[in-house]
Amino acid sequence: MEIGFSTFMNITKDLRSTRFFPHWKINCGKQVTGFIQLMQHIYKLNSSNNRVYVELGCNLGESALMAGSFDFISEIYCVDLFDRKDQLSICQQRLSHLRKKVTFLQNYSNKAHVFFDDNSIDVLYIDADHTYEYVKDDLEYWYPKVKDGGFICGHDYNHKNFPGVTKSVHEFVELNAVKINKSFCDRSFLIINTKDFA
Repeated sequence: MEIGFSTFMNITKDLRSTRFFPHWKINCGKQVTGFIQLMQHIYKLNSSNNRVYVELGCNLGESALMAGSFDFISEIYCVDLFDRKDQLSICQQRLSHLRKKVTFLQNYSNKAHVFFDDNSIDVLYIDADHTYEYVKDDLEYWYPKVKDGGFICGHDYNHKNFPGVTKSVHEFVELNAVKINKSFCDRSFLIINTKDFA
């Protein structure tokens, strides 16, 4: 069933967009531009194809939609509780043209890592619960899953409303002797995994 725009807007009033026409600044395109720049930067750093992209916290599937538009991404895993009314169906519809490469995992981000082998993920994008404890857990549990030379990314870094994201990322960088390679205008960050788990 296709959902019209006005119906979509009514359904999503509690499922607010964080990328397309965000409620805090509806006429701003930084959330789209920054994510596209992140993906372009990843491709510039490593242009190999058949990349596995895992997103923790996919909200309405907007970031996954943009990631899936890049040909070098061959598999997308959207990890979310999908516990809000119509959230999963909106994501499935939004990503329906990518259905051959998208898998939805309805689970907590700090538990879903068990479904992935170590060194199996090329791009990890963290955008689930933004509290310090959850982001810290996501970084800790998912770090071994990212390939050597892969990318650990996330959203809302250096955002005044989400100090837990920034604190946990800084601690992770220091603890694991990696560095933040770049940050983007949508407040995404990029860390290159330089630790070999093999």
